[in-house]
Amino acid sequence: MKLEAALSRLRQRIIAELYVKQWHEVWFFPEKDGVRGWRGTGPIMFIGLNPSTGRFPSKADQVFYKCLDRNGLGNSHITDVFKVRATSREMRDNLSNKGLVRLHQKYLLKEIHLLNPHLLVALGHKTLSILKVWIPKGYQPRLIGIHHYSWAKRYRREKVFWKDMADIRRDFQEIGRETFTIA
Repeated sequence: MKLEAALSRLRQRIIAELYVKQWHEVWFFPEKDGVRGWRGTGPIMFIGLNPSTGRFPSKADQVFYKCLDRNGLGNSHITDVFKVRATSREMRDNLSNKGLVRLHQKYLLKEIHLLNPHLLVALGHKTLSILKVWIPKGYQPRLIGIHHYSWAKRYRREKVFWKDMADIRRDFQEIGRETFTIA
């Protein structure tokens, strides 16, 4: 309960700073279909680049949530590097805004500190590149990158994404970190 309360306080700080003060539309992965979303407290943290401007759940979101649930990863924490909805063009602007980058880095590192995950999973190569810079050297959680679920859906490569997720579950089981229940 302490961890969930700490996450809730962090969420309120993010909303106060980004939405109330700066009028950015913030978004957090919701709880749905056995997946805890941003409120997940498990030992694995999935990190995307930024929330899309589309509606939830998109077909890609449905693939992601179903895959998490079926692989027993429903309590994983799911978040984004940037907490504000943005188009591709807006995201390029966000990445060049040093103040905004520092603010989002601070929020993400606070999430990581609170959750103390054993594994950080970057969704997509751009996210992985950012995390390699943002995560302090010598930090303990292992960082890996996998294909982004929206890429898998868009290019009809869901099997590749499902394999990525099954590999995460299997590898994590092998090192004895967690026992997952397969749905």
